[in-house]
Amino acid sequence: MIPTKRPKIEFLSTEFIENIIDEALWVLENTGIFVENIEAIDLFKQAGMKVDDSSQRVFISQNLVESSLKTTPPFIKLFNRPGEKEFI
Repeated sequence: MIPTKRPKIEFLSTEFIENIIDEALWVLENTGIFVENIEAIDLFKQAGMKVDDSSQRVFISQNLVESSLKTTPPFIKLFNRPGEKEFI
């Protein structure tokens, strides 16, 4: 059998992807995000994140992002409303 050759397509270089991630982490830590849910704000406070209560802005550290990513599954399964067809 003839081996199948598939072209490798890279839309973004590894360096560019790393830059995007670094800048996103910078924004989360230095600009922060607006969080409306008070319970979520309390959870961020319990995790030691800096919170500006007057603006409901949470500043998320790189350590929290990295530790959270370590506990997430590598993929999730999605189903339509009736529970048919699985998407990954």
